Amino acid sequence: MSLVDELASVNPRKGFLLTLVAVLLTLSGMLIQPFLQYVLGAVLLAYLLYPLQLRFEEHASSMVTAFSLVVLAVVGFVAPLVVVLGAVADSAERVLQDVETNGIPIEEIESRIEELTGQQIDILGELAGSGREVGAVVFDMSIDAFGTVTFHLIGVALALFLLYYLLKDGDELLDWLTRMVPLPTDIQRELHTEINGVMWGGLFGHVFVALVQGVVAGIGLAVAGVPSAVFWTAVVS
Repeated sequence: MSLVDELASVNPRKGFLLTLVAVLLTLSGMLIQPFLQYVLGAVLLAYLLYPLQLRFEEHASSMVTAFSLVVLAVVGFVAPLVVVLGAVADSAERVLQDVETNGIPIEEIESRIEELTGQQIDILGELAGSGREVGAVVFDMSIDAFGTVTFHLIGVALALFLLYYLLKDGDELLDWLTRMVPLPTDIQRELHTEINGVMWGGLFGHVFVALVQGVVAGIGLAVAGVPSAVFWTAVVS
């Protein structure tokens, strides 16, 4: 077989493989697109924890180290977030209880509306008459809430799955990208250094500023004597 015949037989195969890879990547992107925030979160956490992965791999296997870091991420990031959300929810409940305890002068509101508009309005009657509509709205909201919870559970599971494998096989992924990118090694090394600096600068800059801003706002509200300072800090943040 001549060289021309060999090239003619190889090129269609490469074209088919490239087309297949493009189709698979497109389908994968369509599947991941709704969970893009979780994918990016997993990549960000893997970037933060990867130096620890390299250090701890000297004392344990990559599988054990990656699993331990995933557990550390859950305990170190998710648990404090749940505690803060619980404090915010408790503060919001206290605000509602204060409103219910103080009471709303419905009769005074009705009298004031009648003075301004000349029309009598039965607020309690209107609220009682709309009970069925409220029930239907609550039912629809319950269905939406179930779908939302399911969506976030799938997203969290996907993020933890990606985090584990990015930590476990991150070095192999970097080596593969280095081989596949059509750039000289020195240029790739320079790009990696610049990207690394930008990533760490962005992380420490934005995250640190956001944390300081929230802490200062909470301290200011607490010093000013604002009730439910944790709740209002979450609102303004």
